[in-house]
Amino acid sequence: MVRSPIVYSGSKFSLMKQLLPLFPKNIDTFYDVFCGSCTVSLNVNANHYKCNDICKPLIDLYNYFKTEYQENKLQEYIEKYDLYNIKDEAFYNIRTLYNSSKDPLLLYILSRCSFNHMIRFNSKNEFNAGFGNLFKINGKHHYDLDIFKFKNKDFYSQNFDDFFKCF
Repeated sequence: MVRSPIVYSGSKFSLMKQLLPLFPKNIDTFYDVFCGSCTVSLNVNANHYKCNDICKPLIDLYNYFKTEYQENKLQEYIEKYDLYNIKDEAFYNIRTLYNSSKDPLLLYILSRCSFNHMIRFNSKNEFNAGFGNLFKINGKHHYDLDIFKFKNKDFYSQNFDDFFKCF
């Protein structure tokens, strides 16, 4: 079972053992209409993936993983912000920086340091989750982030009616 690098409300990770046998063996295109953490898409075998979520910053993060992610950039941020020893003041400074820049890598960092690793936005689309954790990726060091699983997926940020009209 592949665990998503994102902890997201409603993740199906704990249900995947029960869900996977229910999927057909040969899927050409898998449509993940409310992809959230992408847990289902990361674990279902298909030739093509269309993943959608209304949360645009989350989709921007997945597209960043797919096209721009560089481990050395994450390592640069880890050192710059002393993430393995991060304190709440530094977290809130990073949160302010993310809300002004919308840098997807900062969103990823915030998600790994926020209370219960949650991603939450206010009505102004500002990240507003509070500090709660030292920086970890799946409980391990940063090099365990496997972004290659995002490379073969297409991401969309639309309401589900509009998403279906695309195909």
